[in-house]
Amino acid sequence: MWRRYEGGYMKQIIVCLILTLALTSISYADETSKYNGETLLRNLDLHIRFDDPNANPSPVGHARTWEAVGFVMGVVDSNTYYQSVAQVNKDNNLLIYFCIPDEATNGQILKNVMKYLNDNPDKLNKSRILLTYDALKTYYPCK
Repeated sequence: MWRRYEGGYMKQIIVCLILTLALTSISYADETSKYNGETLLRNLDLHIRFDDPNANPSPVGHARTWEAVGFVMGVVDSNTYYQSVAQVNKDNNLLIYFCIPDEATNGQILKNVMKYLNDNPDKLNKSRILLTYDALKTYYPCK
């Protein structure tokens, strides 16, 4: 299947592939480092505005909003998983950060995260995961 090329072409191809992957990884790391509270708030706000029937979102804007929604819901789902593991294992030492009631909707959860971010503009430069946990702990504390 693999042919040996004369003159070292295979080495050149492999080096080019490695450089391409390395440069792609660097640009992706730069892009993801921009995901702080400010970016999360902007993208969640876009999501709320896209609910307007007259909105005409761009494909990029639409993708960013759903990434932000998926991020927040992923944080919620991970906490729900930890709660179920703690119950099954009777492990009271497992950290449960927040307790969302069954009747809470995804829309309510997203609006509470947005409210927290809007109410704390001085924290928007922090990591979006820390701010999401803080918001959910604020609005859905465990009793």
